[in-house]
Amino acid sequence: MLQNKKNTSNSSAKNRLDIDINGAAGEIACAKYFNVYFDTSVSPHRRGYDIEVSGVTIDVKTTSYNPGALTAKTYKQVKDANIYVLVHCDFPRCTIMGGAIASELLVDWNIKDTGYGRVFHMDQSQLRSIDELIVGYQSYKQRKQFA
Repeated sequence: MLQNKKNTSNSSAKNRLDIDINGAAGEIACAKYFNVYFDTSVSPHRRGYDIEVSGVTIDVKTTSYNPGALTAKTYKQVKDANIYVLVHCDFPRCTIMGGAIASELLVDWNIKDTGYGRVFHMDQSQLRSIDELIVGYQSYKQRKQFA
């Protein structure tokens, strides 16, 4: 998030510092929840995720809307992150709303155009709790490994 300001990669419609601050706050809240460090680098990263917890990669998406929606650009791939998490931020207060496993979010039937171009989209009501996601993903990964 913070690298967007340095590299001016935000679109002109979203070129406001508060969006970057809320995004960073969402990442910090998620990292704090899992007791891991927040990535403070301001250079662009190509790895596709924001934090890693016990080998599970998480892409944190932050919104100021409540209820919100979990969205990802259509160029995202399942290999970019294992889990996508939605955080509602009304700075300085952030709340983890839930998330989805990448293979559930990044599917054709979730593509919508909400006025800013086509994105993968899941309503907040469709999301799972964060704990359910981590446990569910780890057991899915184990089943896949032994299949």
